[in-house]
Amino acid sequence: AAPELSKAASLSGIDVVATRIWLDKYVPTDTPANVFSRFEGLRGAGGTFFMLDQLQKDTEDELWGGETPQGSVLACDFYNGGAVACMSDEDIVSLLVDELLPAAVPEFK
Repeated sequence: AAPELSKAASLSGIDVVATRIWLDKYVPTDTPANVFSRFEGLRGAGGTFFMLDQLQKDTEDELWGGETPQGSVLACDFYNGGAVACMSDEDIVSLLVDELLPAAVPEFK
């Protein structure tokens, strides 16, 4: 057996749900790193979202797999996200696109 794996099993941690969303338009934000807090839709989780197209402007085409960039690319993460993890992929994307992102940055509407 591998004793280092046994030790890793005893570490404490939290559930994290990570998403990536490619949009068909660019959305301007004040900062490329943002926080979700105190939204009912978070179901007790905390969250962050990063505008990858803004953070990786020099390599933006790589975010699109070498294709021509078409809009903003977001990394949205939920921490302590056990309740979010139970949702379907479609429901998580809908929560982000229809509720959380527009509430945090009105330009997402």
